[in-house]
Amino acid sequence: MKHRYADPGAPLVRVRSMFIGLIALLAVIALPLVIVWKQAYIASASMRIEAMTDTVSAMNRRIAALEITCGRMSGNERIEAFARAALKLEYPASDRITIIPCDEQAKSPESADAMAQLLAAVQDRRTLKEAGE
Repeated sequence: MKHRYADPGAPLVRVRSMFIGLIALLAVIALPLVIVWKQAYIASASMRIEAMTDTVSAMNRRIAALEITCGRMSGNERIEAFARAALKLEYPASDRITIIPCDEQAKSPESADAMAQLLAAVQDRRTLKEAGE
């Protein structure tokens, strides 16, 4: 029985050439698709970057507005005006200020209860005095 091909390596060469042709065909089809996908991805990424840049600039404007509001709200003039108007507080006269001497024993943790009692007594005295007015 005679072989169909004279060269025993001919079928192998034919399979190799078919395989190379298939790879070339896939490259011709896939390469443009990959290029289009890359350009679409770049466009999408640039739109996301632009949106994030807009968001950051809006947040920076909001931060600046909040800093201005915080500065205005924490101003001493506003706090003092609120204390006078809403809470009816006034600066104490010099005869209403009492200086309590504090020694080393008063700074100890054991005297915290005594200090709380002293402050409660002062508060009670103030409450009684205001109720009498």
